[in-house]
Amino acid sequence: MSLLRHAANMRRPIFTLPTEILIAIVEEVGNTSALDVDWTLERFWAPSFQDSSVLIRLSQTCRRFRSIILSHSKPSWWTHICRNADPVLPTLLARSQNLPLTVIVHGSSGSTNNLRAYYASMVPRMQDLHFVNVDYGRFKAFKSFLHLIHPALRCLTFTGSQPDRPEWRRHGLTLSPTHFPQLRQLTLSGVSFHVNPHAPHPHLTRLVLARISGIPRLHAKVAALLAACPALESVALSALFAGDVPDAPFPPPHLPALRRIVLHDLVARALRFYVALLPAARGAPPGITLEITNETAAHASFTFAPVLQKRLGASGATAVGVAVYSRAPEDDASDAGDAAAPDTESAAGPPRDLELAVAAAGEAGAVRIASTARLVEMSQYQNPGLWLERILLADRAMLMGVRDAWFINPGTLSAHDAPELKAAVKQVIDALPALRTIVL
Repeated sequence: MSLLRHAANMRRPIFTLPTEILIAIVEEVGNTSALDVDWTLERFWAPSFQDSSVLIRLSQTCRRFRSIILSHSKPSWWTHICRNADPVLPTLLARSQNLPLTVIVHGSSGSTNNLRAYYASMVPRMQDLHFVNVDYGRFKAFKSFLHLIHPALRCLTFTGSQPDRPEWRRHGLTLSPTHFPQLRQLTLSGVSFHVNPHAPHPHLTRLVLARISGIPRLHAKVAALLAACPALESVALSALFAGDVPDAPFPPPHLPALRRIVLHDLVARALRFYVALLPAARGAPPGITLEITNETAAHASFTFAPVLQKRLGASGATAVGVAVYSRAPEDDASDAGDAAAPDTESAAGPPRDLELAVAAAGEAGAVRIASTARLVEMSQYQNPGLWLERILLADRAMLMGVRDAWFINPGTLSAHDAPELKAAVKQVIDALPALRTIVL
């Protein structure tokens, strides 16, 4: 009977394919696992990972796949240890030989024991390490694990669940270059941290900090961390809510390689602090892209026009764009816990499902500013048309060299908002004497 089933299976269309094609299919099967991350983190960090344990389950489906996996297996197929791989960890470690590992650990009930039983022995081989949705009750075990020296680690992620719990404010991760001497990428969400400004991270190129609130001297700590990362190329700061935004200016960090800055869901005081701190407003080397996006935190007292003027410099803009996006309901930031800030500028009321965006690019760099229609109405700009006019037309000389312009979906706005925006778009077009191409 077994032989009959095997003969019948071999006649199925998929098994008529050449072995080389089946090997390619097997290689892609593991590339289906994505991490569960909070919506505030997805726009900066939503990687897709292979799941090597899937290959073991696939090898148990039929003889043909088992033969291919066992006969043509490469050590690189078995280097992604994530999610539900705990029962097959010894098999994955043996088949991956001595190649660098990517390890993803969820903050589940079994994770603490596995840290001690399995993961500690893998530390010398770990190249990417992601702790996802760690509950505070198990934080100490994860923190203790990170106190080990990870000589080959290049990418570290730590996301805490329930970031509003006060315990996260009293305890945090210690970011020591001694523990991570080769670290290139760091993502922290929902967890506090401690940094020694006198111990730089010389190789760190990408930094994401998100959903951190109520931490004493939070913004001063962020400034110290930025100053300790001289090789930074990209930085994203999202939903950093603390009432102690420093009034005195901090010395700007020396970041000669910085090319991308994202400031997301920061209240006005924090925006002013980081715009002044980071080189996007201080004549940094050309080519920096600055993005300011707010979806839940209002910025009623923040003025955007000077940001464009300083970032684009004397050469002004060569291209501008205006867009209105209809956001899916699940993308709306309706969770007041994530949006609330010790600042009085946090938004309230039901969210609108429209996002407005203005972008300008020139020889010195690019700036993108985005907000929701609801937040614009709550701000000093009152309506989308005035918002657009104040941002782009505050300095008409900045638009004298614009050759290309895009205006996308302006009709998506409500009948109440559309006339003001259309009038502002017309004013922008009239202010572009060098315009060659316009896309509507």
